Amino acid sequence: MSTLNALPGACQAEQETLLAATRERVAQWDSWLQPLSGPTPVGEDPGYDDDFQQMREEVNKLSGADTELICRLAETLLTTTAK
Repeated sequence: MSTLNALPGACQAEQETLLAATRERVAQWDSWLQPLSGPTPVGEDPGYDDDFQQMREEVNKLSGADTELICRLAETLLTTTAK
């Protein structure tokens, strides 16, 4: 834990600057972190979802994976299908 506490100092930035950046990132990720609506807040198994299958195929490419597509599909899955 002491290493984690030393991390802000190692970044060589003011603590307030780091806290502001952290708050901004948390706000951007808020929709990803919220539970889903419905009977199960974690959603359904994404393994059979078309977006998940497409993302899996893209990740498994040996080269030339479309990282923008992977991020977009991941966001859709995490905000609408499963956690």
